Amino acid sequence: MSQIEHACPSSRPLSKTKLLATTFFNLLNLCKETLGMTKTKIAAVRVKMNRAGLKPDRIIPETTQYLSADQAHVGRTIAAANGSLTGDLWIGTAASTGTREPDKKNVISFRGATQHHGDNRKLVVESALEKRVAALLMARNDVVELRDQYPHVWWADADGKLCEHTFDFWVKLIDGRRIAIAVKPAARVRSSRVVQKLRQIAVQGIGDAADEVALITDAYATHDAARNAGWKLHARRMRNEAAYREALALVCDMNGVVRFHDLLSGADHPAARRIAIWNLIDEGYLAPLEPGRITDLSWLRRATQN
Repeated sequence: MSQIEHACPSSRPLSKTKLLATTFFNLLNLCKETLGMTKTKIAAVRVKMNRAGLKPDRIIPETTQYLSADQAHVGRTIAAANGSLTGDLWIGTAASTGTREPDKKNVISFRGATQHHGDNRKLVVESALEKRVAALLMARNDVVELRDQYPHVWWADADGKLCEHTFDFWVKLIDGRRIAIAVKPAARVRSSRVVQKLRQIAVQGIGDAADEVALITDAYATHDAARNAGWKLHARRMRNEAAYREALALVCDMNGVVRFHDLLSGADHPAARRIAIWNLIDEGYLAPLEPGRITDLSWLRRATQN
């Protein structure tokens, strides 16, 4: 053993057993820190609710209330109407229309799929960030068409080498513009040189596939924004016109700001009222006073004079 090795034993490579043990304890410490942060957040929310005079009702009701959507949605069994069919009808999900199918397993990033609720189609994603972006794009009212893993383009780099690239999403806006979207974490934008790549693709053109190119990072697709988008999409699927009209009448008489939770007071069906409130937020009748995740503690204001 050399003098350097004797003086710095930590510089020697770890054995496989020690490496696995180190990895395990690192993961354990990370879980402990996450659990501690979760407990801290729960305690903070409890303090805010107490200050607002809100106390959660944990009493189990004697009767169960179910949400009743006006229209059937993906993954729902509906009874046949007018005797045209016998039995129940299962509404499944159509396949993705992307130009490629990503690997289903990867040791670095998340793999999965989500449902496009607009036209009952599967959207494949290659990261948790892409899943959040998909939710945000689906929740936008100015997006009339959304595709995943499209378009696939060829372009030449600065050295003249021919390269290929598949965009993560493609959207068509209500004004007719078509935008090819790349998704990348903000921490990897510089190292991946994705901005330079997109600029060259935009200059060289991508034919009839799109009019513009864009980059979305986690600075836009935050967890709070994705959570709000998820509630909007859920409210669209479970929309009930009667509950919506009842909530709309309540909002039309509203002056100033009101907490989300206060709009649930007096409702015969609180869950249906919650869905109706999210419908109103989605359609622009209500807006949060501050940015961030919308919760029962959020202050809401009437956004339009209708």
